[in-house]
Amino acid sequence: MKSWLLSLALVGGLTAPKPALAEPAALALSKTHWVLLHGVWPGTSRDWRLAAPLLQERGATVWRPTLPGRVGLFPWAENIADYLYSAPSGLNVVAHSFSGAATLLLLRTAYELQHGDLEALISQLDCDAFTGRAAYACRQLREGWQQLVADRERAARWVQAAQKIEHLFLYHPALRGACGACWDRWGLWGGDATASLCLLAKIADWLFTPLERVTWEGAIAITNLYGGSEWMLSLCGLQQNDLVLGMEQQRLFAEGHNYREVFVGNQLHFAFAMRRSAAQRLIELLASFVHVPSEQKEVFDGLLRR
Repeated sequence: MKSWLLSLALVGGLTAPKPALAEPAALALSKTHWVLLHGVWPGTSRDWRLAAPLLQERGATVWRPTLPGRVGLFPWAENIADYLYSAPSGLNVVAHSFSGAATLLLLRTAYELQHGDLEALISQLDCDAFTGRAAYACRQLREGWQQLVADRERAARWVQAAQKIEHLFLYHPALRGACGACWDRWGLWGGDATASLCLLAKIADWLFTPLERVTWEGAIAITNLYGGSEWMLSLCGLQQNDLVLGMEQQRLFAEGHNYREVFVGNQLHFAFAMRRSAAQRLIELLASFVHVPSEQKEVFDGLLRR
C-alpha cells in the first residue's frame, strides 16, 4: 500500500501541500518592537486598541503606554524619554498628534546634549517675543532645558532614550500647533498642552530644523504620515484639515537627512482609534516602510491610492 502511494505521488497523482506563504506585512513586522504614543485627545493607551492587536498578530512586540495628559511640550517629551529609557534598542515608535512634536523635541534636545550645544540653543530662545499662553509654554521649555544642562544624569537618560529609536513614524503630528490651541487661554481644553501647541505655531521651523539635528545626522529614520480632507468643516476652517489639525500644521515641508513626508489620504485625526479598517490601513503602511528601502516608493504607492 505504501509503495503504491509513493508511485502515485511520483507520477503526479499526489502532491504535497505547499507551505502557506506569510503576507508581506507579516514578514515586515515579525520580531520587530513598537512603541505606540497617543496624543492629547482622547489621550490614553486605548487610542491604539484597534491597531496594537494587528501589529501583534504579525509577530511584533508592542508597548502602548498611557502618558500623563494635559502637560506641556517639555514634560511630555521627558515622559517619553523616561519610558524609552527602560525599553530595548531598535525601536519603531509611532507618535500620534502632540506626541509627534514631543518626540521630535526629544530627538533634537538629546542631539544637542550629546554634542554639548544645548546651552547655545537655549540662548536663542527669546520668550519675551511671545505673550500669553505661548510665553508661558516658552518659559516652561526653557526652564526644562536649563535643568537638563545642570543635571548630567538626567541628560544622559534623554540621550540614551533617543538612541533607542530606529524609526520614528509621525502620524497626523501636531508639529505647527493645532486648530484653536491659542484660543484655550485658561487651559480648559488641553491644559499646558494647548499652551505648547500655541507656541509650536510660532517656533516649529526653528525648533525642528536643521533636520540633521533631529534625525541624528540621518541615523534615525523619520517618516511623517500626514493626512486630511481637501474640504472639511472644523476649528481649522473649511479647507485642508483632518478635523483637528490643518495639513500645514502636520508638516515641516522638508525632505532629506532620512526625513520624509507622505500624504496618506483622506483620514480623520482619530479614524485609526474608531474604525478597524483605518487601523488596518495604518498597519499596512507601517509594514511597507519597515520592509521596503526608502528609495523604493513604488511599493507603497498602491496603498496610498486605495
